[in-house]
Amino acid sequence: MTLPPNLLLIVPHGSYYIPPQWQERLTSPYIQQRMQRYFSDFATHYLAEGLLPREQLVMAEYSRALGDPNRAPDSDSLFREVDFSGVGVWHQPLTDEDKTTLLDTFYHPFHTELRTKLTTLESEHDHVYVVDLHDTGEVMLMPDPSMNYPRTNFTMPLVNLGTCHGQSCHPVTAQRFADALSHEFQTQTLIDTPFAGGYITQHYGAQWNQSHVPEHRFRREVIQLELHRGLYMDESAQEVNLDRLTVVCDSLRRALAALCSA
Repeated sequence: MTLPPNLLLIVPHGSYYIPPQWQERLTSPYIQQRMQRYFSDFATHYLAEGLLPREQLVMAEYSRALGDPNRAPDSDSLFREVDFSGVGVWHQPLTDEDKTTLLDTFYHPFHTELRTKLTTLESEHDHVYVVDLHDTGEVMLMPDPSMNYPRTNFTMPLVNLGTCHGQSCHPVTAQRFADALSHEFQTQTLIDTPFAGGYITQHYGAQWNQSHVPEHRFRREVIQLELHRGLYMDESAQEVNLDRLTVVCDSLRRALAALCSA
């Protein structure tokens, strides 16, 4: 099944690559590839590659530790000192000069590519769908695997859509996508809980729609899609089950086709 040409898939956390000169400044726990993978959504890279041609993909080729592309450029969490388990990332804190270098090298080129591809699609199609792909798990990793612990701040559903509470895409569109995902994954797809959408959904979706007159709103519809890592991954080892990933990719392809079917 070939997906329609008016769909753009964004993968901001699909890489854990950190160049050698920056690897040298990581804490000893973060030298472990397992921890670097944990601080990414690396499996989403494989999902995206199986779904769309490169001209319909925007994929970060670097770790979010080097500047999170799903954060505003002035966000306090653009460069995180610790990961989601509270483990320190940087042995030597990043200076303002470091951050400027990283923004120019990684962050700004990612968003330039995103804007360019989005502009191209909108010049060719009256209606464009943008899906911002992520995954989240239930296991909080520690440097010593025996100290891993379960997430307690919320329960991650198998599938979650974020629409900035109906501001980044039309509620009817979100429900159509949710219904298709629920059918494919045999679960209830939650909308705007626990995640309602990050910077990409807000900036390129909600803010764009709010800046246009009502008759032009929702010609661009942006949705954040969050999948449970347990669908295709051993979370503790941060290893992907390729057979399960293939099944998820096929299910996601059919759900994306349904999203774009209106």
